[in-house]
Amino acid sequence: MLKKHKRISLKSLEKAHKAFGTDEDLLLWRTKFRETMNMADNDASTRVIDSLINYETVKYFNNEVYEADNYDKYLKRYEDDAPKTQQSLVVLNFGQNFIFSVVLSSTMVLCSHGIMDGMMTVGDLVDALNGKIQLALVVIQEHNLI
Repeated sequence: MLKKHKRISLKSLEKAHKAFGTDEDLLLWRTKFRETMNMADNDASTRVIDSLINYETVKYFNNEVYEADNYDKYLKRYEDDAPKTQQSLVVLNFGQNFIFSVVLSSTMVLCSHGIMDGMMTVGDLVDALNGKIQLALVVIQEHNLI
């Protein structure tokens, strides 16, 4: 009987996966924000390093204001992109937590019906929940979220 409940649980997991999209889709969507933010950070850092390396030249030609304005331009890009990256992480975490919560809740409901019908034991419930938690840990570690 436990195999029947595992199949039902796997089917519900697959349906939730199809209904709410995949982690890969969310990660690809989020990656463009992250890459833009990283490029802006790299550009700002490169600008500062160039200005510091060429300190005497900048001073000699009295270009401090020009260098500061260029740095502010790159820093502004970074400041504009950082919130988008954070917001996309919030969406990713919400989606994963929602799917995980639905799967755990449906597993508990299905197993509790199996326990009340006498087809399952409390140990089977613990085993089913443990399997779902192990699955969640694999997903979290796969995306380097810990």
